[in-house]
Amino acid sequence: MTNRGTRQLSFESLEPRRLLASNIALQQHPLDSADVNNDAHTSPIDALRVIDYLNSPPVNAATIGSFNDVNGDRKITTADALEVIDRLNDGSDDRRRMYAEIRDAGAGSYQPPGTASNDHQSFFNQLGQNWNQFKTDAAEIRDKLDEVTELPLVNPGVIIDKLNEINVAVETAEERIVNTLSSQNLAYRDVLEVVKGERALTELAERTVGAYSFRGVAASHADFSYGSHERNVFDIWLAESSSPTPVVLMIHGGGFVAGDKSAYHQQPLIDEFLNKGVSVAAINYRFQTNPDLDRPFNENDVTVLDSIHDSMRALQTIRHYAEQWNIDPDQIASFGSSAGSGTSMYLAFHDDQADLQSEDSVSRQSTRLTAVGALNCQFTYDIRKWPVSLGIPQAWADNQLVHLKEDEFQILDELDFHDMMSADDPPLYVYQPHPNSDPPDLNLQDTNPGSLKNHIQHHPNFGVELKQRAELVGIPGSYTIIGHDIVPGDGEYERLIDFLLASFA
Repeated sequence: MTNRGTRQLSFESLEPRRLLASNIALQQHPLDSADVNNDAHTSPIDALRVIDYLNSPPVNAATIGSFNDVNGDRKITTADALEVIDRLNDGSDDRRRMYAEIRDAGAGSYQPPGTASNDHQSFFNQLGQNWNQFKTDAAEIRDKLDEVTELPLVNPGVIIDKLNEINVAVETAEERIVNTLSSQNLAYRDVLEVVKGERALTELAERTVGAYSFRGVAASHADFSYGSHERNVFDIWLAESSSPTPVVLMIHGGGFVAGDKSAYHQQPLIDEFLNKGVSVAAINYRFQTNPDLDRPFNENDVTVLDSIHDSMRALQTIRHYAEQWNIDPDQIASFGSSAGSGTSMYLAFHDDQADLQSEDSVSRQSTRLTAVGALNCQFTYDIRKWPVSLGIPQAWADNQLVHLKEDEFQILDELDFHDMMSADDPPLYVYQPHPNSDPPDLNLQDTNPGSLKNHIQHHPNFGVELKQRAELVGIPGSYTIIGHDIVPGDGEYERLIDFLLASFA
């Protein structure tokens, strides 16, 4: 019942609205989870539709039918009607409204003035093409939705395949627009203002530096320095609130040799958190200088542990400014992909590394977290433990480590965050999307970027290792591990943002 390579949906999750409760349901047009009657508008009629359903529920429904479970809790209750009303009163869900705003602004028909630069001419032409293509996609998506509602529940495999097709179509449409914006270093809000005639096109060229969210919200502090190295900086967006706000740290991936905090700027995630009253920080850190371990270390080398300690220092710095920045120091979560996930788990599972005797007030701050998210993760950075998990010869790991000196193996011990896990650690979210759970074929030539290397470094078994360890020691969690058909169960979360928000008090 799994279509590997796309987002996994299990038959057990096919309650009326649960089936669209992940990122499919986040889109305004044509898939709005508050749009119960599927007319591409959210109105009081949708709340009345839920109420009518509650008053006269269908008897022994044989198909999925209408989408009345708005809040995705696998039940249809008065809470669903209230959810629609709440969204009508508060239209602040940016991502849900994205396509509707582009449509209403007239992006499909906007023509930049003849005096516009070639870059801006090309940009708006591409944006118009994006929207026109989305209108075509939307019609196809609607047709697929109609097909899904008519499919009998006795054939779950067909339903899941159709839902995966819908999911891919929506994600593809969103990715087109995000990539077009990113290509010109522009924010979504800026473009809308130009299309609607609220801003001069020439002003778009004025903002080429700084940290801005997808919708153009400027970071409260951009490139805030927390150390002496040029990469010891973070961007932080402080949510508006009369009371101290939780904080989510975003730590980029790249194998500790590449990547940048700016990768998060063009994702709607920052705006989602800010709209929920949660502050957000994106962190940079030093890159390791001997990544292939093909020579002995020298005293000036930056190791993986040094890179992780950079992010730890950033966390402590944010806590240091908690009062000044209206932050709740007891509610700080972290997530990342690959290297960012390992860094986040190290912080989550390591004992508190605050140095209470230090003269440095930042070093005296706690390094503990409230919750942790791991995407495309490893279960430990002690690669001596990988072969058993992957089902490959131990010699593979030994060959990676031949240049390490005896005392340097202690670094591997320190990087084994899997064995650090204990019952007092924060809840864990794991999303491991690699579909192939077979042992990596070490005979393959790794000519395609990320092929064999990606399979070894982001293997589904790593997610299972974390899940088993967390359950053994009593850490609550939510897990999606595609290669092993593991999906979130009752009380768990499909979406990272829902998991993190629920983890805050």
